[in-house]
Amino acid sequence: MDELSPWVRPPKQRRSRESLERVVDAAMELMARSGRDEFTLAELSRAANVSIGSIYGRLDGKEDLLRLVQARLSSIMCAERDATAAQLAACETLPEAVRVLVRGLAESLRNHRGVLAAIMLRAMQDPEMARHGKAEFADTLEALTMPLRRFARQIPHPDPARALSTSFELMFASLARNLGLGTLQEMDDAGDWDQLLADLAHMMVGYVTLRPTDPN
Repeated sequence: MDELSPWVRPPKQRRSRESLERVVDAAMELMARSGRDEFTLAELSRAANVSIGSIYGRLDGKEDLLRLVQARLSSIMCAERDATAAQLAACETLPEAVRVLVRGLAESLRNHRGVLAAIMLRAMQDPEMARHGKAEFADTLEALTMPLRRFARQIPHPDPARALSTSFELMFASLARNLGLGTLQEMDDAGDWDQLLADLAHMMVGYVTLRPTDPN
């Protein structure tokens, strides 16, 4: 687990590493179910079948565990992001690329929304987690919009990269709201998911291909 440092005292033995893996897996499972991080270390100990003493032997407290979970989640979602970026490189048209981008990002967010929701709520209180989350968002925006810049001639905005970034941020905000990320609202599966993604892709294409007008 490369993401261990600086929050974990690295285990040297295989059994210790496996125990730590179970702790992180159990924490992510508990968070995935509720979208919260309100479990106790006693509950985590039972779920992971690891003693509380062993947990404290590697972590100073729950805060370090949550940062470790965030690092694990970032690693997983980074791999998914890179897979989507690879698909974008093969797209032949701007509308096709936008559809692939929206679908790839949306499915990744939905697949991890419970853990992600809990992490985003905790980040409101933890500056280190907030900093990490902002950096991950910036990396994701760059990785997923850069492949679309080759269609710059189809984007009449004087700054195509800015148009792509703005439309991405709007699309992301809509997905986050729909999935209940960063809020205390309950996660809700209501609505037509495929239609939402189609609408967001249409919005992005419409935004970047619309010639901007002088607001004055």
